[in-house]
Amino acid sequence: MAGENGLFEFGVETPMTRFRKHLYELAGFKSLLGEDLVGRLTRNEPVQDNVDLELPPVSFRIHGHPPFPAMEGLLPAYAGRNETTLILGFQSSDGKLEVQVGLNFGTERLEFEIFRDVSFEDNGTADSAQKALELHAFFDALFLNGQLEIYNCETGDRLSFKDAYIPVNMMFNSAASKARRAELQKVIEERKAREQPAV
Repeated sequence: MAGENGLFEFGVETPMTRFRKHLYELAGFKSLLGEDLVGRLTRNEPVQDNVDLELPPVSFRIHGHPPFPAMEGLLPAYAGRNETTLILGFQSSDGKLEVQVGLNFGTERLEFEIFRDVSFEDNGTADSAQKALELHAFFDALFLNGQLEIYNCETGDRLSFKDAYIPVNMMFNSAASKARRAELQKVIEERKAREQPAV
């Protein structure tokens, strides 16, 4: 059967085939995990309990935007499984920020929900408020049809990226977002002043 652009595929994945099947979403993680583990997950077969994943630190970015410091260099924290989905958790070095993703090898999709899979604990410092501001900017960029990307911090390789985020039954409130950023900036300055050593 003729493939896209008049090409004959003969069982070989063309760039258009990979795009149509969303194979790009998990391509980099497949290289890290290896064919055996990926195959077992794809077929929903048993996996040995003592599998050592050896994952690198990762950065979560939005295509076309500069890096958001709070989402850079997150460390692998845990792994779990739900049938064909490998669930991975990444944390900041202080453990206050956690991001979870699902690698669904059955559907070839990266599962990530902005309001469910990111958790942050404010410890009351100026640095923590700064991270909250950076997270707010990350959320805004993703909410405005941003494309999530995940990078390997050790090699700089892109492990995964998703299509543009499409909010459902939600609208972006620009005025509220701007007000929230101003509020967080004020908190940062107040905490910095409080943390200054007494003269």
